[in-house]
Amino acid sequence: MAQKKINISFPQAVALEMDEYCKKTDLARSVFVTLAVTSYLSSRQLNSSLNRMCDILEKFPSGEATPNDLQELEKIQDTLRLLTARTE
Repeated sequence: MAQKKINISFPQAVALEMDEYCKKTDLARSVFVTLAVTSYLSSRQLNSSLNRMCDILEKFPSGEATPNDLQELEKIQDTLRLLTARTE
């Protein structure tokens, strides 16, 4: 995988806590930051998928759900499977 070097700044207290954690777990800072960012992005995608799923499911009791809604639920289900597989 190609790497991209970036400069980032953290509040000093956060940087110290991160360094302590990295030292205890024998992780490089870049690995820690990559894991943290990946986790954050996955949680945003999970939240978005769950919100959309709730919107669609609210249509079912009134009979407003369409075949497109069912297809979208299947796509959301696939996304949720991928996201949960990453964390197990």
